[in-house]
Amino acid sequence: MSNRPTPTAIKKLNGNAGHRPFNDAEITAEVGIPEKPKGLGRAASREWDFIAPQLAALGVLTKIDGKSLVEYCKAAEVAEQAYRDMRKHGLMMDEVILDKFNQPIQYNGKMLFEHKANPAVGVWKTATSIMKSYLIEFGLTPASRTKLKIAPKPVEDPMAKFLNENGAANPTGPSDGQPAVSAYFKTGVPDIGRTDA
Repeated sequence: MSNRPTPTAIKKLNGNAGHRPFNDAEITAEVGIPEKPKGLGRAASREWDFIAPQLAALGVLTKIDGKSLVEYCKAAEVAEQAYRDMRKHGLMMDEVILDKFNQPIQYNGKMLFEHKANPAVGVWKTATSIMKSYLIEFGLTPASRTKLKIAPKPVEDPMAKFLNENGAANPTGPSDGQPAVSAYFKTGVPDIGRTDA
């Protein structure tokens, strides 16, 4: 089990289950999507475009996290390629047995084969393990994702928005020394009770 400290952004999303005080001295960076590096393979670039906006929306991706994100995306591309190879050639494959001179060994005129695991299986396992390690860092493994608590965005009241945009005034009475007004909109109609209209 890892004893690595959990970043404050992840702790906040998890609801700070341990109720430990947040590290006020933790180095912070601007939340956002780093510049995507040039030279990424097609699959890695596609993964970047898919996951980067979601990580930024959760507030766990900053402008300086580009190297971590790009390594995750590269691993995702390797995993995809290895999986494609496994689909094409199978999990097990026959490989010609070679002698010490790197020549095929034959028996009764037939080459000998060894039934062995497709090397792509090992590549896929390594790549997905790397992917998982970076997903843990970003708090996005299936287990940690269920603990994330994202506060819903406030929904603006359409009526309040309309009143604000149309010059609504406070009809409830004087506030902070301001005279009470009875008109809700800027209609040009004199306020009720005013003697100077």
